[in-house]
Amino acid sequence: KIELKPVALVMDAAPGIKVTFHRAFDQLRDPLAALDAVAGVRGIDRILTSGGKGPSTIRCQRLRAYQKRAGSCLTIIAGGGVDAEMLSAIVRTGVAREVHVGRAARERHDPEAAVAAAKVSRLREIIETCE
Repeated sequence: KIELKPVALVMDAAPGIKVTFHRAFDQLRDPLAALDAVAGVRGIDRILTSGGKGPSTIRCQRLRAYQKRAGSCLTIIAGGGVDAEMLSAIVRTGVAREVHVGRAARERHDPEAAVAAAKVSRLREIIETCE
């Protein structure tokens, strides 16, 4: 269950701040219903989500459903497990306008490693090739 009352209290203490609801969203049993609740919290304008588990086609379907439900209230950011294959699928299908990459931009996909220019360049090539 999503507990938004503490989040709303924090947001009330920081009026005018825009916030991304992080990947805790991926742990919810009914993410589509949760979208409505998250959209009701003033200041939250984005949700970062992997689109759940499974192959890129299924994850893209979920991302599309999330953005459709969110409408113009929230932006869905695809993130979490975005590798080259998933990035390609996101760009080809147009399911997200924003993507967060972490490990895909790092050496050995190690979250503690530095961001590697060559990896970033490769991700950019994927985007340009699929557009």
